[in-house]
Amino acid sequence: MKVVDALPPNFDDILAAFPEARMPGVMFCWGDTIYSPGSTSVADYFHAHEAVHAIQQGDDPAGWWKKYISSLEFRLEQEIPAHRAEYQFRCKAQSRVKRRMLLRITAKKLASPLYGSLISVGKAKAALRG
Repeated sequence: MKVVDALPPNFDDILAAFPEARMPGVMFCWGDTIYSPGSTSVADYFHAHEAVHAIQQGDDPAGWWKKYISSLEFRLEQEIPAHRAEYQFRCKAQSRVKRRMLLRITAKKLASPLYGSLISVGKAKAALRG
């Protein structure tokens, strides 16, 4: 995936639905491109996360985003596998203690207001474990 230091084409729509999207470090996937406003450096585990979204979007990133913004259920269905890929990537060659910490961190992110607080941290942990 290529990475660009820019806002995605639909940023106004994203921002209207998710005011937290303006926070530093928030990235967006549009097709095969990761939009990383303010940086072109993206950690490998974020590549794993965004690669899932690229596959989910297929040939219709605009349609995917429209549904992602409007449907809470769809958004959660899309974020669980992306966060799971991120978590699994980060857990490679880590101790049990480190994996537990990474599970908590990733679950809190999935349960955060950025995504609409769609799930509790406890349910997010269970979903990430698969």
